[in-house]
Amino acid sequence: MSLKNLFITMLLGFSVSGCGPTIVAGVGHGSAALSEDGRTFGSMIDDSSIVIEIDSLFSRNDKISDGSHINIVSINGIVLLTGETPDIETRNNILDIVRSVKGVKRTVNEIRISNPSSLSARSNDSWLTSKVKTKLVYDKRIDSTRIKVVTENKSVFLLGLISRAEAEYATEAVRTVSGIKRVVILFEYTE
Repeated sequence: MSLKNLFITMLLGFSVSGCGPTIVAGVGHGSAALSEDGRTFGSMIDDSSIVIEIDSLFSRNDKISDGSHINIVSINGIVLLTGETPDIETRNNILDIVRSVKGVKRTVNEIRISNPSSLSARSNDSWLTSKVKTKLVYDKRIDSTRIKVVTENKSVFLLGLISRAEAEYATEAVRTVSGIKRVVILFEYTE
C-alpha cells in the first residue's frame, strides 16, 4: 500500500470514528473541500504525505536527526522549515532533501544556524502561537480556521488559502500581539 493510500485509509478511519476532520463536499472548483481550512481533500493528503516523507528522510540522516531541531509545515505544497541546525552544510542537506520530495512547489527556509532552542524558548513560542490564534478567532473579519499559525524564535508565520482582504485583516491583527519580533506572510490568495 502506498503512503498516500495508507494516509487516506487512516484519515477515513478517524472520520468514521468521530475523531477526524469533517468533510464537506462543495460544488466550486469541482472537488471536495475540508471545512477546516479550504484546501481540497487531495491537497490535505498531499501536504500530509509531504511532511511524513520529509520527516522519514530526516530520521534516516543522523546529522539531521541528532543535531538539529527542525519543524516542517506544508500547505498546498509550500513547505515551511523552521528550527535550528548546527552548520550550513547540514542546512543545505536539509534543503536538498526537501526539494527532492515530490509535490513540494516552494520551500521557505527559516532554519537558523545554532544549537537547538531551549524548552523555555519553545514554550514561549507556543504561548505566542496561542495569543495569535486567540486574536484571530475574535476578529470577525477573518475565518481563522483557514489560517495556519507557526511561531519560531518569536517570528510568526501565517499560512493558508484566504482572500487578500482577510490577509490584510489578519496581518493587522497579528502585528498588535505583544512579544512578536516579526510576522511573515506566506498566504495563497483565493482571488
